[in-house]
This record gives sequence, C-alpha cells and structure tokens, in this order.
Amino acid sequence: MKYIGLVAAEPSGDQLGSHLMAAIKKLDPEVHFEGVGGKKMTAEGLKSLVPMEKLSVMGIVEVLKHLPGLLKIRKNLVKRWSEFPPDIFIGIDAPDFNLGLENTLHKLGVPTVHYVCPSIWAWREGRVKTLRKAVDLVISLFPFEVPLLNKHQVNALFGGHPLGHELKDIPDKNIIREQLGIPADRPTLALLPGSRLFEVEQLTHDFLDTAKRVAQKNDQLVVLVPLVTPRIQDYFMSQLSTEHKILDIRFFDGQSREVLAAADVVLLASGTATLEAMLYKKPMVVAYKVHWLTHFITFKLGLVKTPYIALPNILAGREIVPELFQEKCQPDILAKHVLTWFTNRTKRHDIIETFSKMKLELEQNNIDEAAKAVLDLVKK
Repeated sequence: MKYIGLVAAEPSGDQLGSHLMAAIKKLDPEVHFEGVGGKKMTAEGLKSLVPMEKLSVMGIVEVLKHLPGLLKIRKNLVKRWSEFPPDIFIGIDAPDFNLGLENTLHKLGVPTVHYVCPSIWAWREGRVKTLRKAVDLVISLFPFEVPLLNKHQVNALFGGHPLGHELKDIPDKNIIREQLGIPADRPTLALLPGSRLFEVEQLTHDFLDTAKRVAQKNDQLVVLVPLVTPRIQDYFMSQLSTEHKILDIRFFDGQSREVLAAADVVLLASGTATLEAMLYKKPMVVAYKVHWLTHFITFKLGLVKTPYIALPNILAGREIVPELFQEKCQPDILAKHVLTWFTNRTKRHDIIETFSKMKLELEQNNIDEAAKAVLDLVKK
C-alpha cells in the first residue's frame, strides 16, 4: 500500500488537495494519505497530523509573529517523515512552508511534488532555484507556467485548475435567488471579505461602509454575505453598527458559491475567490490590506514584479477589474467602482464577454494526468 504525505495550509489548498487525492484514489484505491489538510482532504481520507488553521498565515510581518510555531510544526513533520518516510510527498501551495519541507525530505530520498507553481513570474523569482533542487515535479494551475518552469530546468506539468472544470456549468441566477429567498428583480451586492480571520478583520469595516454608500444611491440593494467559520461570523457581526441599519443584508452559513451565483456585483478580498467570481462571470471589485511593514517590504522595495494582484488581471495581462490595495482600499473609492458595475451596462457586458473567453481556457482538466505523474514518481 502506497503512503503519501501531503501538506495544505489554507482552504484553497485543501480544495486542490482533495481533487488530486480523489484522482490518485481512482488509480490506486488502497493508497494511504497523511499530513495537514482541511475538511475536504479529510473527507478524501487524509489522516490529519496538525490542524490546518495553524498554518493559515500570510504576509511577512504576520508570519514573523507565528514563526516559532510554524517552525515547530515543520520540525515535527520532518521528524515524523524521517522515521516513517512516505513514498512521496506533495506540498500544496504555501511555498514558504512547503519548499523547505520538500527540500529536507528530498535530501532524505523522498520523491517530492509541489502542487501550484509559486508565483515566480510575479515576485521572488529566485525561488525557481529552490524548486529545481527540492522537487521532482511541479503541478501548475495555469498553462503559461509550464514553459516558464521548463525554461529553468524544472520538471512541470499542467494539471489544470479544478475550479475551471468544477464550475463549468453555472446555475441559473434566478433559480438560485429563489432558493435563497432573494427577490429576482432587486440589485444584489455580495461581500466576501476573505476566508481567513485576519483578512476579515482588515476588510469588514470598509466593506460594510462601502455597501452603505451603494445603498444610499440605490435603496433596493440587497447585500449578501457568506461567512465561512463561527469565528468569522462573530467578528463580522461585531462590526455592524446603527449606521448599517440602512442595509438589507442577508447572511449565509458558507454557501459562497450560491451567493456568487445570485449576485449582480461582487466586492471581495484578493485570492482564489476572485477566480471563482470570474468563472461565475461576475463583475467585481477586488480589495486587500496587509500590515504596513509587509506592504513596504513587498511593494516599496520592489520585490513584486507584476503590476497586478488580482488573478483575473494577472491572467488577462491587463487591468480588467478594479483592484484597490492598501491605501486605495477606502469605502468611497470602493463604492465608486461598485456603482460603476451597477450603472454602466456596456462595461458589464464587456467584462462578462471577457470572463467567458477566459473561462473556456480554464476548463481544461488534466488532474488525472497529474495523478498518474505523481504515482509514476513512486515507481521510480
């Protein structure tokens, strides 16, 4: 029986890991999985060694605060897998955590895979050298990444983005609205302030104030808010004040995809959710905030090599949706862009057409090929 180690550090990685695990199980039903993951990977049979939430930290300053705990977790995983080596190890995204783990295990003779190409085309391109020596295979989400990696002598395979295949058939907006109890004729704005508590803490107040400004221009507005965990729900509710009583706001326990399907416009945190919104063909405004020192180090010192942070803009190679980062993430600016999506029909039509073309490119699904490549490494 094959024994595979995996580590995912956040919900998007948990989703990716579960898809790859399912594809591997189709080829080898007896395989055993162990490592770090969330509910979806656990449902596919992962024996979890550490709660995934302990790894869900982003940003340079934010990581420094949790560094001792992160290093202890990695040390314990190395100890575990040195004593009981897996037949292969798969690090899912989280390069700052997983590349070091992969490098150590690779030196011990464990075949290693990194799933999700680090954004070397955006920043810290020096990581390609670490990839070359630490991993046997990189599974990329986007087609353009494979030739880039091959150019640097990194073995790479396009696995496709599971969201592209998973969201190939989009449900009818009116049917979803009926299921959620939302009137078909009212304009709707979805607020998705993030899947991590620190993101929600940074963005909730600005998002609520933005929604208030939009509602002041359109008293028929319905605001939809999916909240993914009890802690996030508690925090979001604590930010509601009397000035937000103007809002017709509907809360949902998770159900972010149903909310996306029902919405006319989306205001959301930068991340995987922007890709989902794009696949749902939803006009969006993307926002993000990090610690000021993280922003200074990454942007002011020139570590970032791409002018964009939002995935739709990165994939398009141009700004097709507004992205408001750090000091630009202010309610009055956010509201201006949100209102444009509601009022400018030509712009709405154009972005939906653009998203339709991009969606076709991402609907390629090579996850079965990726699973076979993983198991082929075990055989070597």
